[in-house]
Order: sequence, then C-alpha cells, then structure tokens
Amino acid sequence: MRRLTPARAVHAALLRAASVLGRTRRARAEAEAERRRLATTVHAMGDAVVVTGADGRIEQANPRAAELVPELRLGSPMVGPAPLELALQQEVEIERDGRTLAVTAAALQDAAGHVWTFRDVTERARLELLKSDFVATASHELRSPLTSIKGFVELLQASPGLTDRQQEWLGIVQISTDRLVELVDDLLDVTRLEAGEVEIHRRTTDVPELVREVGQLLSGRLAAAGQTFTVDAP
Repeated sequence: MRRLTPARAVHAALLRAASVLGRTRRARAEAEAERRRLATTVHAMGDAVVVTGADGRIEQANPRAAELVPELRLGSPMVGPAPLELALQQEVEIERDGRTLAVTAAALQDAAGHVWTFRDVTERARLELLKSDFVATASHELRSPLTSIKGFVELLQASPGLTDRQQEWLGIVQISTDRLVELVDDLLDVTRLEAGEVEIHRRTTDVPELVREVGQLLSGRLAAAGQTFTVDAP
C-alpha cells in the first residue's frame, strides 16, 4: 500500500476540511434562506401569529397581531386570552372589541415555547347566527300547518264510507306528515344543540314497524315500476 508523504497528507486533510466547510456554508445559506422565506410568510399572513419562549414571554409577533391583539407586546408575559391547555386541544372562540377571534396554540419542540394564532372569524360567526335563526324560525313556522294537516287527516280517516284504497292513501299521508313533524323536531334539536341546550330522550324503536312504514311510503313508486316489496319480520 502506497503511503502518503507528510506534505500530501496535509494537503488531503486540507481538501477534506475545505469540502466540509463548503457543505457547512451551503447548509447555513439554505437554512438562512428558509428562515427568510418563513419570516416573509408569517409577516404576510392574515392571521395574527405570536411566539412565546419557554419562560412564557412574547418573543415574536407579526404585524397582524398588532391589529387583532394589540395588548400582546414583545417582551411581555403571555396573558392568554384563552386557556393554554384548551387552545392546545381545540379552536377557542373569544369576543374582543366587537370581533370574534378563533384562538389556537401549538407547542414548539423541546419545550421551547408555544405558537399562538388568532383568526378573525367575525363574519363566520355572523353567518352561523343567521343560519341558526333561520332554522329556528322555519321550524316553528312549519309546525303549525303540519299540525293542522295531521288533524284533518285523522278526521278523514274516521269518516265512514271510505274504501280500503282511500284508507291506504290517507295512511300514507299520515305517515308522511309524521315524518315531516319529526324532521321539524330534528331541526329544532339542531338549534338547541348549537345553543348548548340539547336534551336526549331515549326510547325504544319498533324496527319491523319502521320498515313496514317505509314500505308503505314507497308502495306507490314500487307499483308504478312493477315491483313488489315484502316485509318478513316478527
């Protein structure tokens, strides 16, 4: 095996060091470029971003933070507008100066602090309120005519002289009306659920009877298509 002279060994070592130094410089340059891109992205975000250190003090904040949460200043302790434990798990909505803000938090690696985001969801909250009001109003407005229809159907069913076919038709109308009443009740339950006022009432369900009702509702379409529907249930 050929042995290197001391001069050649030193030269080879210098070449290796130069290569390592070149790779290190390129890595630093790439890291710096990535840092600048990230900083530009955070600066241009429409959401407020606040970064806190391990001591809980604010280390960084983008310009949007000065608009949405101006009380959170660099160097000051992060007096959370929302509980940290809750914000780490889910989006928390808070009211601030006529705005609705959605707050979230994420932990940095090695317990180095947290990243807080604040998003203005005022318009979303307004639309959700309008939707809830519409559903509640429509549900109440539908209940009165449905109650009247159901009452008249029951009166007709009690009338003498109806043929079996007419009784069947009235039965279908009654089942359909009951379904609409249940739908209105479901819409009202959605409104109560959004308001945090939902109540759960458990009840037994007669599955065979439910299947028979569905078959009766579909009997007209099945007959028109030349099909039959048979229920074989206890």
